[in-house]
Amino acid sequence: MKVLMRGLPMKQFNIRNDLSHEVAKRRGRLGLAPVLAILIILLLVLSACGPKISGELKTRQKVVKKAVEFVPPKEVFIEHNVSNVIKQMHGLDKIEYGFDNDNNLVRIQKKDQIIYFYYKDGFLRKISDGSKSVELEYYNGFLSSALGDTELPVKYSMENNLLKSADDYSFTYTAEEDLWITKEGAGAGLTFYYEDGVLDFIKKGNIVTHFYYNDKDQVKHVEDGSNHLILAYGRGQKLASLSGNMYGTGEMFDYGKGRISIISNVDESVFYGDEENLKTVFDMYLSCTRFRRDISVFEPIAYVVYSDYFNKSVYDYMLENFYCEWIP
Repeated sequence: MKVLMRGLPMKQFNIRNDLSHEVAKRRGRLGLAPVLAILIILLLVLSACGPKISGELKTRQKVVKKAVEFVPPKEVFIEHNVSNVIKQMHGLDKIEYGFDNDNNLVRIQKKDQIIYFYYKDGFLRKISDGSKSVELEYYNGFLSSALGDTELPVKYSMENNLLKSADDYSFTYTAEEDLWITKEGAGAGLTFYYEDGVLDFIKKGNIVTHFYYNDKDQVKHVEDGSNHLILAYGRGQKLASLSGNMYGTGEMFDYGKGRISIISNVDESVFYGDEENLKTVFDMYLSCTRFRRDISVFEPIAYVVYSDYFNKSVYDYMLENFYCEWIP
């Protein structure tokens, strides 16, 4: 006897049961569709808000930073225009000294050799003849270092606007800012002794060098016991002659209008040109080639004569050495 479920035949029940399962499956699929749609929308929003990725996708690699030394650009110096020329006839040779509109010495020419002097902000910054050169650096308005082809000290330091050191040289001053003691490295110091504000003598070890003056307080005689230097002055307190075994062969200096002559048995020169620049050239030539003997060392007698005649400081003396090194 066949048993009927709720009055339905078994076959009809099975069909209805199958239909119920199918409807349930479809409802399950339809129930997931809204969820999937929401997830897709969220992914699209997130991708739009995030950073754009272009190019190939690469694996993350460890980045090693290499230290790179900073090399400042090389400073450029511009050649100055020559507006005035002072000429020197030295035997058969002619030497020309060129000045710019600011009365700076910017060029020296002797035959095919030309020496250029470069300035920035009123300071001498570079000297070059095309094959060798030296550059000067300044700190707070004073020379601090030199780099290049030079036999001069290359490191300088100042204190209270006075030169304190130049490489191994050290300088100490009196309360009146006159040079008191100078020494090179660990060597014995050279001491300057003053009387009534005027240099009387200098002493190093057992060597004492005395200085004597004329009625204009100009150095006229230098003597260390065995050697002596005699200086004579003419009109306008200009140096008229140098002689004595400390100096060498005696020379006289003749001053005319637009002309200055060196009269000597071994070295005769005539300088001529504009009065202001003429004096600049001759004073430098006199200081570099007559007062000094060896610019690579600090010469106390040369400094005293230079300082007395030009009223200049130790710093001025050391700075002028850079011009002296290039004077023909």
